[in-house]
Amino acid sequence: MDEENAVDSSLTALLVRGSQLNRAELASRLTTISDTLRSIPPQSAEIRNPVLRNDLNGKFATWCQLRARAYSSLIAGVAQSLRLPWSSGPSLPERQAVVILRTTTAQWNALTNTLATQPGHVRLASFSDFTGILAIGTLTAQMDAAPRLQLARSIAIAAVSVSPAPFPSSQGTLEIVGTSPLVIGVSVLNGSYAQQPATITATFTASDGRSTVHRASTVLGPRRAFAFGSLAFSLRSGERGTLRIAVTGAPPTPGYQTVRVYQVHVAPTFTPPA
Repeated sequence: MDEENAVDSSLTALLVRGSQLNRAELASRLTTISDTLRSIPPQSAEIRNPVLRNDLNGKFATWCQLRARAYSSLIAGVAQSLRLPWSSGPSLPERQAVVILRTTTAQWNALTNTLATQPGHVRLASFSDFTGILAIGTLTAQMDAAPRLQLARSIAIAAVSVSPAPFPSSQGTLEIVGTSPLVIGVSVLNGSYAQQPATITATFTASDGRSTVHRASTVLGPRRAFAFGSLAFSLRSGERGTLRIAVTGAPPTPGYQTVRVYQVHVAPTFTPPA
């Protein structure tokens, strides 16, 4: 009961004041409440036996589990509306989740009031009912419009690795030996607080028009980086061409690039004199 009511109070306060937070703060607090909710169903299951008069414990366990699902669904709905990173969507429509909270509050209060009038006059704590009376849709819309909660997607190339290591050369030029394939790795940074799909496309175009393309995709977590590795190009001795690396999925992060272009010069094979 204490955990249930703590969740109700915490979620209500968060929804009312959420527009004052930024995306990372809001997601962190929703996650904390969600973690508490996960412990309620297994704890409730433990009190089903032995069965008490009027199946008091069984009903309490069932209602706790229903309420935990309703709260979890409301939280997931808020996260989904604000495009926050979340593992799953709501399992119930918002209206149904609210009805569960209001109904189980009334059912538990009626049962405990009846118990209080019977011999022994046992008085049990009530479910609080703050979240159930909130205008959750209105509060979510307010948060969605709050400047600090606006989603600003961005992505960038953080670093490029080249193997074999190129010889010293001017910026934007790769002078390499021609004895092995050119293998590149690209580190991509998600600059937004949201799940961000990203696709890397690496294209080598030789001076004679031949073109080789490597493409790979992933989904980056909020503010996370991912390294695309082992993008290999077989080059010819003495070949010249252009290597273009581009990451797509969102606008560029300020101060970073989403495209890098290199002029590639492959050293000719050395043939020792007879």
